[in-house]
Amino acid sequence: MSGQMIVDQCAPTLLNRKTGNLFSCPYDDLHALEEEVEWFNDELSAKGISVILAQIKNKYALVYLYRPKRLCADIKNPSCRNILNDCGYQKEDAISCIHELKAHLQREKEFPHEIGLFLGYPPEDVKAFIEHREQGCKCSGCWRVYEHVDRSLKCFQIYQECTTYCQEQYAMGKTLSELTVSD
Repeated sequence: MSGQMIVDQCAPTLLNRKTGNLFSCPYDDLHALEEEVEWFNDELSAKGISVILAQIKNKYALVYLYRPKRLCADIKNPSCRNILNDCGYQKEDAISCIHELKAHLQREKEFPHEIGLFLGYPPEDVKAFIEHREQGCKCSGCWRVYEHVDRSLKCFQIYQECTTYCQEQYAMGKTLSELTVSD
């Protein structure tokens, strides 16, 4: 896992515009990957970022980079809480929910669609996708949008601007820590 991969996949979270990002990372040596995750946590934790391996499977890791404070606030949202309850999440704290998400990733054949809540997607769109899949989708970008199209399109644009900005700054020599906005 490289700093460039984090910049490319997680810029909106680095700039504190998004709760989290999830990306797939190939690896050859699991121990080396775990050390890289530890290094990135050391580098970014002072800025309010955590990095975990959400799933390990077939020489790929699903990496979750997120802002714990934002996730805690998201999970307290009653709409989010209702969806998580419906999906079998018993506890209401972020760490327990992350552990439950990891369990869902391990045991379910289908990708657990409530994961959108861990990424900061609007609960109404996550719920609509769970219930209707693509039926009724008005547009798509980072997620499938069922309500508030204009607001979502602006958000997609902001996320793209974050990515472009971070890529440019990283290419000019800024470190991940320098790019990352504090909570």
